[in-house]
Amino acid sequence: MLRTVIPHRLEDLHPSLRPVIWAWHTTDEPVCYQTESSLGKHILLRLTEEGVDVSQSKTQLRDRSLGHAYTFVKRRLAPQDIPMVPVFMNCFFQPNQPTPARCYEFGRALHRAIESWDADLRVAVIGSGGLSHFKLDEALDELVIRGLQNKDTSILKALPRERLEGASGDIFNWIAAAGAVEHLQLEYLEYSSGYRSPAGTGVGMTFGNLEIRGDVVA
Repeated sequence: MLRTVIPHRLEDLHPSLRPVIWAWHTTDEPVCYQTESSLGKHILLRLTEEGVDVSQSKTQLRDRSLGHAYTFVKRRLAPQDIPMVPVFMNCFFQPNQPTPARCYEFGRALHRAIESWDADLRVAVIGSGGLSHFKLDEALDELVIRGLQNKDTSILKALPRERLEGASGDIFNWIAAAGAVEHLQLEYLEYSSGYRSPAGTGVGMTFGNLEIRGDVVA
């Protein structure tokens, strides 16, 4: 079980921040989420066998949330009774962010690990995070989307690393998810550029469906 809490009480936050924090966590009370520990262990073992450098966390810092990259997905996309296996990559902190090519191959390795799991269960792979933000970069977002639509690994693996900095590093998760579900066909995609100010702050948002073919879906 994973336990998540809001780091501050909602009433103590500025009114502009309360809706955002509520969307991530919903409640001030600690919440426990079910995990699929057998799959998590299997993924660790298989990735290690493939030469992927991985680590694991057996404890959680007291009164600290797992972060909205996990809690938003759990609260908004996945019913609470469906166990999850959080997989984290260093998308933000320099200088050891992975390369786009490394992320894509990591996704492929993750797919192979899931496929080799001997449980008769369906697994969904979710790449958490936004496209470019907080400074919106529509050209970068369009490049990512073209790579996803066309299954063009040459685009996804060669995305300019210097533009995947700060919050836009979330795109690393998209690249890894693309590698994990490259066998599925993307049916529909829509992009929306959500500008917040004349300075170009905002976030790129996109939506798509994948045709389910096989045991790994997204």
